[in-house]
Amino acid sequence: MPSKHDCLSVLIGVRRYTLELLHGLSDDDWYRMPAGCPTHIAWQVGHITYAQMAVALGRTRGLTPEDEQLLPPSYAELFGKGSTPTNERARYPAAAELRETMNRVNHHVLEQLKAEPEEFFQRPPAVAFLGMKTRGEVIRFCALHEMLHNGQIGLIRRMLGKHPLR
Repeated sequence: MPSKHDCLSVLIGVRRYTLELLHGLSDDDWYRMPAGCPTHIAWQVGHITYAQMAVALGRTRGLTPEDEQLLPPSYAELFGKGSTPTNERARYPAAAELRETMNRVNHHVLEQLKAEPEEFFQRPPAVAFLGMKTRGEVIRFCALHEMLHNGQIGLIRRMLGKHPLR
């Protein structure tokens, strides 16, 4: 079973990689959908942000009014499960706003989880999620989900002509 330390470490490590992938991209790059690619970086970032809140906090303990104030109401429709990226740039928040919201949500999630006792991570999730037995498993999945989207960001970067990071 993942411990508190394991959960926080994996969330922090994956986010560090996400930020490396985003470093040096122009705002225009965030909204470009290269030929044959059904998504863009702005959608990936918005989705990662929405999912971190919905999974790491929503599934583990339920969302509080404080949590819900961190995401604009449009995020569920634009970036939630089942949403479809479009090339209509005006539909999406500006890249700077997406970055700020991603950082604000990540900081909040980490602070909330740091405040929880070790036992929190061993309890069943507040909302059933993919048959996972503990909140720690759900949080670990959240990090793996972000890494999956990092793979998509990495592919988009390459399709935009950017060099791989490593």
